[in-house]
Amino acid sequence: MLEVREVSTPSGLAVDVDVFVTVSSGTYVRALGRDFALALGTVGHLTRLRRTRVGGYSLDSSRTLEELEGELAGAPTIEVLPLAQAAAATFAVRNLSADETVALGFGKRLAPNPDLGASAEEPVMLAGIDPQGELTALLKDDGTKTQPVVVFAARQ
Repeated sequence: MLEVREVSTPSGLAVDVDVFVTVSSGTYVRALGRDFALALGTVGHLTRLRRTRVGGYSLDSSRTLEELEGELAGAPTIEVLPLAQAAAATFAVRNLSADETVALGFGKRLAPNPDLGASAEEPVMLAGIDPQGELTALLKDDGTKTQPVVVFAARQ
């Protein structure tokens, strides 16, 4: 998606364009200024880049360096996003039953979720969340089985 918010010619010789883009991973955003200019038969470059979202994370859940420094001034550690919440922002979630949680603890596979549309060619990565809301495992569903990629030790 490309949304042009403003086009202006401050000196009459140059055009400043504010562009807001949503791109997939691996897109070279810094090259877009050049590419847009080439498409218009001119030259151009990026003068400012501000990332407002990466995956499931947005500016709403971020903190400034000053805020982090303030937290560290009052304590030796800073509060971080709970692991289950971070995984849920990155992967699809599979809410696990108590039995599935135990099975994963022994490295067992689970039945696949047919609603995912996963296949061997396009497996789906999942965050396995236990009944207490904790991240138990990262899972890979390939349409025939859901197997653990990594299993986290239960809290004691």
